[in-house]
Amino acid sequence: LLAKSKALAKAIAEATSAALRAQGSTASASAKEAAAAASGAIRRYFAEQTRAFLAPFEAYFRAHLPPPLPAPSQPHETPSGRRLSCLFPREAFLKAIREKVPPGLPASSRPAAVAELYRRFLDSPNWAGYLALRTEARRVELAALYEQAAFDCRV
Repeated sequence: LLAKSKALAKAIAEATSAALRAQGSTASASAKEAAAAASGAIRRYFAEQTRAFLAPFEAYFRAHLPPPLPAPSQPHETPSGRRLSCLFPREAFLKAIREKVPPGLPASSRPAAVAELYRRFLDSPNWAGYLALRTEARRVELAALYEQAAFDCRV
């Protein structure tokens, strides 16, 4: 993993050396600080990678999610009983990914390999949960906007 990501290796090395340079602490405390700094660097790195990976989905949700629906009776389903994943234009999304690697992902990535990574995510159980969370968040957001507009109209 570290050989594949120079940015992660550099961040861990910098965090570790900064903690070890700290004056006035015991060796045990320095080791703990170094481990905490390295852990923080790893967490930040993967948080950034996750944000970059999910960015194309976020752009879709901002532009294409339908207006709010009543709350579903079953998780990951719309009130009409259709699975939420049926509402996502999977093939169009993958085609767009094949044509251009999303920003934030390594520029050296082959578009076909990136599209395969997204396809595997869309096939995983994690996709259904993520889509349900984003759809619910959008439903709540639009409901709040509707309530505010209705309140503003009662002048």
